[in-house]
Amino acid sequence: MEENRRADAEANEALSLKEFCDMDQLYKLIDNWSRGSGMSAVIVDTQGRRMSESFGMTEFCAMVSGCAAGAACCAQIWREEREGVYVCPLGFCDFSVPIALPDGRVLGSVLAGQALLESQDVDAVAEKAVELGLDGAQVREVLTRTPRKKEGEMQGAYALLREMLNFFVEKNYSIWKTNDELRRAPARKDRVLSQITRLMYSYNLTVDLESQTYTLITGTGMERTVEEYKRHSRQSELNEFQMRIIHPAYASRFSALLDFDSARRDPSESGFRGTLEYPVLYPGDEEYEWHEINVFIDTQEDGRRIANILGRDITEAHNAQEKSEKELRAAAAKNGILSELTKMLYSYNLTLNLRTGKYSMIIGTGMTQFMEIFKSTDDYETAYNMKIRYLDPDNVAQFAALASLESLRARANANGFIGNLEYGAITDYGEEWHEINVFISTDGRGDPVANILGRDITEAHRRQEQREIQQRATMARDQLLSGVTKMLYSYNLTVNLENWKYSLITGTGMSEVLSVMQQSDDYILLHAKLIKTIAPEDVERLNALIGIQALRERTNATGYVGTLSCRVLTDHGDEWHEINLFMSANEDGVAVANILGRDITQVHEQQEAKERELRASAAKDQILSDITKTLYSYNATVNLNTGKYSLIVGTGMEEIIQSFSRTDDYEEACGYLLEMALPEYTGEMSRRFSLGALRAQKNLRGHIGQIEYAARTEKGIGWYEVNAFMGVDEEGVPMANIFGRDVTGIREAQERRENELKAVAAKDQILSNITKTLYSYNITLNLHTGKYSLIVGTGMRDFVKIFESTDDYETAYRQKIRYVTPEYVEAFDQFSSLSALRGLEG
Repeated sequence: MEENRRADAEANEALSLKEFCDMDQLYKLIDNWSRGSGMSAVIVDTQGRRMSESFGMTEFCAMVSGCAAGAACCAQIWREEREGVYVCPLGFCDFSVPIALPDGRVLGSVLAGQALLESQDVDAVAEKAVELGLDGAQVREVLTRTPRKKEGEMQGAYALLREMLNFFVEKNYSIWKTNDELRRAPARKDRVLSQITRLMYSYNLTVDLESQTYTLITGTGMERTVEEYKRHSRQSELNEFQMRIIHPAYASRFSALLDFDSARRDPSESGFRGTLEYPVLYPGDEEYEWHEINVFIDTQEDGRRIANILGRDITEAHNAQEKSEKELRAAAAKNGILSELTKMLYSYNLTLNLRTGKYSMIIGTGMTQFMEIFKSTDDYETAYNMKIRYLDPDNVAQFAALASLESLRARANANGFIGNLEYGAITDYGEEWHEINVFISTDGRGDPVANILGRDITEAHRRQEQREIQQRATMARDQLLSGVTKMLYSYNLTVNLENWKYSLITGTGMSEVLSVMQQSDDYILLHAKLIKTIAPEDVERLNALIGIQALRERTNATGYVGTLSCRVLTDHGDEWHEINLFMSANEDGVAVANILGRDITQVHEQQEAKERELRASAAKDQILSDITKTLYSYNATVNLNTGKYSLIVGTGMEEIIQSFSRTDDYEEACGYLLEMALPEYTGEMSRRFSLGALRAQKNLRGHIGQIEYAARTEKGIGWYEVNAFMGVDEEGVPMANIFGRDVTGIREAQERRENELKAVAAKDQILSNITKTLYSYNITLNLHTGKYSLIVGTGMRDFVKIFESTDDYETAYRQKIRYVTPEYVEAFDQFSSLSALRGLEG
């Protein structure tokens, strides 16, 4: 064991950045930061050796590194241990961000900057450059083209890069460390994973892919789902239950993830299969819950193929995620990521200005017919009227209610996701099924916009139809079974209370009991044998339910009589059995007793485990209380019947908390809060969070609203956030939970990001003007369609006329090549023909 620990320590000590980081992703991260900030960056190791190209290197620094004295000066700086913003020997403002592991070990640095501050004297920089042997006049000319930065911009760029690097390195290191530990200690991994599974998930179904039966391991939470799972033993019954409560928009994805036909046919399929988050609505509930399942395929040591299905309730996390997405909606980094994801997942994303009716589009793949329509115009009404002609008539009304311009404008004040629709279409390419998702928001000018995302789901829809056909066949087969008894119970004794003979219907399990029952048909003899196996403390209760005398006294009873759980002593150890009694009469009018039995040993053990878990719930509640205090400054729990509240206090917002602490009357506390808030926010705060407003929403459950407002305190103007959640206490009294925190720092960071985005937009406009100045034309060619768009500068009028006469590249190319002299035709063709360019795609 000591040798293993020493080997682990040595391996970690010698760890390099490339061992656990995806360097291509790191390069892309640094490159994107460089482009967005307009600054340069390079990655070096702890010895100052280069580990990447120089991203965005300035013209001046390229001159310096091109001479021997300058390169030596830069190399010396690279070897020094620095952190934060500094000025290099030549007068340029730079900064260094260490690439460090969570335990503090430094594996390298990102050196960035190469910017002139607004206060920097150009002559002083030029003099130092001349000392290195560079041409002074050339240096001054280059410096006139070098952008200047404010000190605040440099500090902001440094902070942003440091946060990005820390997040990236911690994520990659955590993944690597976990995988390394699992590889080194498989047995320990299994124990850890088992504990983590029970802590993080509410249940774990182990499904036998051959018999399609399952066993259940439960954690905590999702009691209603777990209780339903305990009633069955086959996967098909669970799927049928889920289809009744799952949101229809997610049903096909849920079924596809739990369709194990391919896994049964292909023994090589192994490991993580997929994950799904989906909303469910239980009967009687008004609010959807969000659940998550993860599916893994494995092969047991005995060769059995199994699927592990892990599930948990993520409603709280999902609500938090929705809130986080609203906060980040305006962030440039997120917009870039969403744009890339949209192109991968969807065929198009229309960003529609609801005021003008015009749209712009991001194109992905598929849906050829509708792509042709969308590219032919930028007027939404025109495109809508062309598209709707292809829709299945059964879906036109739903489509219009969700996606017509009139319907969208009616929802202009909405925020976020407003609807989803799957619909059929008959296009020139055949019958297809499409899906659209619609979101409402506002753009940077405050105009209402709708984002409409569409994709082709024809293949998924066909698979769903095939599964539904298979399910109908399964239901027909189930009708042929002898009934619920065979599925739920191991035996059903029908006892004739006149001659005391019995007949037996058997299901599965309880082999020892069934072997005794099959030896004769005499219930009196059978009862005498069975009573000997019952634990002494349960004999009296058993006789009271199904003893000979007890049954004789119930000859006139009908229907359900009672149930009994008892401990049974077998050759294999103690078991727990359940017995149910129903009384009726046969066709001859003779009283009969139906005695149904099953083995509930596992259920009983699970119940005991659950009771142990409940005893630990107090500790969990304390943890949740501590988390609330950490994340929020206060949590007011308001009794909506009495108007009184209790207060949990965290940190921050001291002046506001002092106001709350004066009273336990919620209306009075609201009055104190409104006195501090700026006038423009008091109306909305009162409308949404006054006692009357909360009482009007007392029948709702979960998150009901959130607001950010400004308030004047002794420290100045601050920004604060309030969230409200509705629920009931243990006695059914309606309660409101009000959470508050200080978001002044978040608001200020958001303003800084918006200023940076404005600077990027100005830079892009400058680059566009430079292109027109330096070049006669700029063609942007779509290699899939062969179409191009043209930016025109000055000169080359003959060729520009050709390009302006068409948007088809092949046509323009054939006209242009006639002007090329013969000795250059072949080289020109290999360099710029459409076929040559397509050969270079990717």
